[in-house]
Amino acid sequence: MTDLLYELIYAFVSSLGFLSLFGMELGIEVNLPVVIAELMLTGVFLLYKRLKMTGRLILTGIIIMVIITGALLSTNDIIRRIVTDNISYLWLPVMGFAGFVAGELMCFSKIVSMIISAICIGWMAVCMLFGFGIEKLFVAAGFMIVILTLTEMIQASWEKQGHTGRKGHVVYLSPFILIIALFVFVMPAPDKPYDWGPAVKIYEFVTDTVEGLVDSISDLFSEDTGTNPAETAIGFSERGDIRGSVSGGGKKALTVSGLSTYVDQIRLSGQTFSDFDGKKWINNDRSDVHANLIDTISMCAAVDDYTDRDNDYARRTYVKIDYDRIDTDHVFIPLKSVPDNYSLQTDGYMEQGGNIRWPEARSKGSMYSISYFIQNKDNAIIDEYMEKVKAPTPESYKISERRLNINKLKGCDYEDYLSYVEHVKRTYSDAPALSPKLRAYMDSVYKGAKNDYEKMKRLEAELRKYEYSLNPGPLPDSIKDASDFLDYFVLQKREGFCAHFATAFVLLARAEGLSARYVQGYMANTKGKTSVNVRNQDAHAWPEVYFEGPGWVSFEPTASLNAGHFYWKTRAEKDLDKNPLVFDFTGEDEAEDGVGSVGLHIEWYMIVIPVAVGILFILLAFILRRMMNAIGFKKMTEGKKLVYLCEQNLVILRLLGVGIRTNETLYEYRLRLLGEDIKDVEFLKEYEIYLYKEEVSDGATDRINADKEKLLLLLKKKSIMKYLRYLMLDSG
Repeated sequence: MTDLLYELIYAFVSSLGFLSLFGMELGIEVNLPVVIAELMLTGVFLLYKRLKMTGRLILTGIIIMVIITGALLSTNDIIRRIVTDNISYLWLPVMGFAGFVAGELMCFSKIVSMIISAICIGWMAVCMLFGFGIEKLFVAAGFMIVILTLTEMIQASWEKQGHTGRKGHVVYLSPFILIIALFVFVMPAPDKPYDWGPAVKIYEFVTDTVEGLVDSISDLFSEDTGTNPAETAIGFSERGDIRGSVSGGGKKALTVSGLSTYVDQIRLSGQTFSDFDGKKWINNDRSDVHANLIDTISMCAAVDDYTDRDNDYARRTYVKIDYDRIDTDHVFIPLKSVPDNYSLQTDGYMEQGGNIRWPEARSKGSMYSISYFIQNKDNAIIDEYMEKVKAPTPESYKISERRLNINKLKGCDYEDYLSYVEHVKRTYSDAPALSPKLRAYMDSVYKGAKNDYEKMKRLEAELRKYEYSLNPGPLPDSIKDASDFLDYFVLQKREGFCAHFATAFVLLARAEGLSARYVQGYMANTKGKTSVNVRNQDAHAWPEVYFEGPGWVSFEPTASLNAGHFYWKTRAEKDLDKNPLVFDFTGEDEAEDGVGSVGLHIEWYMIVIPVAVGILFILLAFILRRMMNAIGFKKMTEGKKLVYLCEQNLVILRLLGVGIRTNETLYEYRLRLLGEDIKDVEFLKEYEIYLYKEEVSDGATDRINADKEKLLLLLKKKSIMKYLRYLMLDSG
């Protein structure tokens, strides 16, 4: 039992470590039921390892039952939908097996334990230093592995008397170690990561110094090589020309911190453009209206008109932005921002054509914050929302304007909103003429689309099939206007970087009668981190399309880039998680009160067939095992037969509750059993003679087998469950 508990401790802790480390990345919501399921799966692997062959065959039969049941139930639409929505949970057995293997390795080698402990400590230190998100469950599991390893190292250095088993000491101490781990787990974590003030400053000083030296050396040895001036490093630029190629730029431009856990991707707009001449974008929007604030107010008002569960569709969050190696008067902001003087750290800012700028250029050391609304764009509810949502009513717009316009800026009321909508239609709807071939191609892409939003989603998916390249070559001289560009890129080249894809998307959206604009800025994947460095190579261009009500909506047509936006569960989905199904074994689809319920009709064969197959497998395996044992028994020498039968009888005696004691000889054991009125133990005398003299008397195996049958009958009378356990697990 001690060995089993020892292995369970390491296997369970390792399994929880893998679950906490990879669970969220794989889309698994780590909660108590998931933790229990993970521990059970890990226990199954450990049980499989410790069982004898017969037990393994029975466990295999049970697993076959489960698999066949799952396969049959998957024919039900509801079950299939549930499995599809929760496909990520199929990774639980994989992580359970990984935890089992890691636990066994740590039990086998203390060197492995020390290596894994060092990895846990190192990863936690890296996460704290750089502000990466880390699960409390991983911290608790990591600390428990470290403490277990230290415990064993200390135990190994002590001189002990009495019970000196290392594993036993670890098992006895494990409840106290578990208390420490639970204390770590339940302790509330701060909302903000530790800043590690001095350490962070030292790190920033070293990295800044190294980067400065690299830049100086690069400038020292750089020279004009006569390359095409269109070939330049990636980075934010006010220019809207489409270059022939771009090269990577690894310098840090911005640091974005305070990110919400819902944010997997951050887009910071710096410059928008309205007109395209075939080879470059130009911004002819000179309006000074508060476009960003009006757009955000109208979106919030439209959501309020559409639903009373506005948090299912949009949530407000904040980010802080620090300038690093950048020198510009552009303010980089997310879509649906709420700019104000206080958060932008200025007495006044300029807004022109939807772009926000400071009166003077800012560089390293400049910092500001901005609040904005993230939209639940990767949730299926958005498709219906985009189809049915309307322009906001004056009443809801007025309420949202009062809530969001904290600086009381003029020019943001409902009449200004209506004027802004008309301005957008005039300024961002210059549609190119599509050639007959391109028109036919786009009609095939849009065929069956129910609304404009679905058209744009199809356009996004179609362009993402093209090839991404940083060196597509310059645009041909034959391109004179937007129509020529579309024919070249969409019908011929189908290769380029973000500028090509965003341009094609904007022009094709306008060709469908929609207002669309070209946006330049930065885009970075956050991967759950609360802080991220944005580098020059993260400079990006993307399209935005205007829908009355939702306002400007961004898309990602660039091939090879992450198209994900934001996702969180709605209130209805959370309620469904708590009570997902009403199981209906009668086949009725209606609840007794006449109200339709979420019914699940399970046919009898979906249960009977898997159970029958599993039992048949176990029986066949049991019979086959018996036959193999019988054949093997016949091939044994008389001495091996005697030992085999005696060991079987000892197992039966143990199940009867009269097993041999520690340091008890066979002679003493036989006398004790006879004194307890257990007569069928003469096999012990035969066993003793063989062990000491290696002699087998005539008919010894027959007499021992007779004792076995009598002992089995006694076990059957005393406990039918133990009798069945012997037949299935302990009979060899």
